[in-house]
Amino acid sequence: MTWTDWPARRAPYRSGLAATIVLVTVGLAAVYDPLLSVLGLVRLVFSTGEVLLPTRYTVDDEGLRIDRPLGGKSLSWSQLSGFTSFEEGFEVTGRGPHRWVRRRRSARIRCPGRREQVEAELRRFLP
Repeated sequence: MTWTDWPARRAPYRSGLAATIVLVTVGLAAVYDPLLSVLGLVRLVFSTGEVLLPTRYTVDDEGLRIDRPLGGKSLSWSQLSGFTSFEEGFEVTGRGPHRWVRRRRSARIRCPGRREQVEAELRRFLP
């Protein structure tokens, strides 16, 4: 099962405001230090990318794959221990010996309009 979610498309005014704030902040920083503005742009885009840019999700027999324009994450089912629901989708919980490993292996899956299908697939592989 593969689908794409783009929160910015669902809330264009809010995402437009966020993009404007990013650009204004970078523009103001450029007045003082151009290098700082470039670093700020990179940091702000990475920070807001989950909401402003589209994300492609794949759930199959091998695991969960999350592909974003700025990078991706691939998790096998053996790296995951379960999932919980939130308003826009599901939070999958990572498995590992240390808290930071579990946090690194955890992920949010946004699936508006496909909630039942995604939950059925998750239940096939996770308790």
